Amino acid sequence: MIIDHIGWACSDLEDGIQQIFDLLGVRPRAGGRHKGNGTQNALLSLGPGQYLEVIGPDPQQDIVGTEGEAFSKLQQNGVFTFCLASDDLFQSAAVVQSLGYDAAGPSDWTRQLPDGGKMEWRLLRFGGHKLGYFLPIFIDWLASPHPSSSAPTAGSLYQIQVRHPQADALQRAYSRLGIDGAVVEESEEASISAIIETDHGLVRLGSASFAS
Repeated sequence: MIIDHIGWACSDLEDGIQQIFDLLGVRPRAGGRHKGNGTQNALLSLGPGQYLEVIGPDPQQDIVGTEGEAFSKLQQNGVFTFCLASDDLFQSAAVVQSLGYDAAGPSDWTRQLPDGGKMEWRLLRFGGHKLGYFLPIFIDWLASPHPSSSAPTAGSLYQIQVRHPQADALQRAYSRLGIDGAVVEESEEASISAIIETDHGLVRLGSASFAS
């Protein structure tokens, strides 16, 4: 399956945008707000059909109990997950179940754009596990234009690097899903990072660190 986008979380979106600009040399463009999720984002294209999502808390929403609240307490900004493109989430759910996991969803999502417009998509997640964000999310953009088509281009995705105590379980899932460009290694400490190929060489985006 094709990697759709990389999620890079931050405790403050403006600070996160500046941090990514300092690393990649291109400033992410405001994407919009995820109503009810307590988050807002900014985007960079990584080529056709792929992008980097910089996501953080939205101060204009009540973030209590939302993903935005979790991001507000980050100990370190960084990569926290990745999403896979799917045009048939029910088929993707069957693959998830064949691996012995529950399929959570599909669920409907929207994002309010800065110009007043709206993006709509559907998500499917792995359920019934303790591997957190290290198992990817499936996304179907429905009739919405892919975000990579309107975001500034920062380069291309070279590799995802995952280190985890349960590397075998993750490798089994990644292999079954046919994910290209993801390297999994066993490690006592869990982390996920992304290597971006830019005009000035390879740049590593390190892993996010969540409050325990």
